[in-house]
Amino acid sequence: MEITAETRLADVIKQYPWLIDEAIKMDSRFGILKTPVGKMLIGRATVADGAKKVGCTVEEAIRKVEEMIAKHNEA
Repeated sequence: MEITAETRLADVIKQYPWLIDEAIKMDSRFGILKTPVGKMLIGRATVADGAKKVGCTVEEAIRKVEEMIAKHNEA
């Protein structure tokens, strides 16, 4: 899966359901994804929207997600 700024968070989580827990371990700002607001955000937001919500750049968010996927695939 190619992850871009326009990729829907719901699509990323559907393909990689473990990603929320790993994201929180990597950066506590992603903890918002487990809140009621975060669950609504996942349902209709893009990666760009999520990055803005947690206070990082789109590039940083994509890089972190790709790093987590690569690390998980190595295991």
